[in-house]
Amino acid sequence: MVRYDYNTPGWKDEVGNVYCIGYYRKQDGLDSLWLVDTDGKYCQTTDKDYLLKFFEILKLGDTTDYYGDNSPSISGITKIEPYSVLEEVPSKQS
Repeated sequence: MVRYDYNTPGWKDEVGNVYCIGYYRKQDGLDSLWLVDTDGKYCQTTDKDYLLKFFEILKLGDTTDYYGDNSPSISGITKIEPYSVLEEVPSKQS
């Protein structure tokens, strides 16, 4: 997050934070973007207009599985550069 304004005063203390963008549920649609914090929490939503206005895109993924039906869960983001998305390793079933 690189800025906030009078419409987003709650984001003032979050400027400088790094988020991964994820989709949570199909019923939310592709216009509802979830911000996933460094601890892997789906903490709040935004839309494309706010994403482009208030965030700097550091890296674009190449996923085509937008809802993660066949992808590992996001478990966080590294807290130092270069930032990397951490994926939750599924537990092995015995």
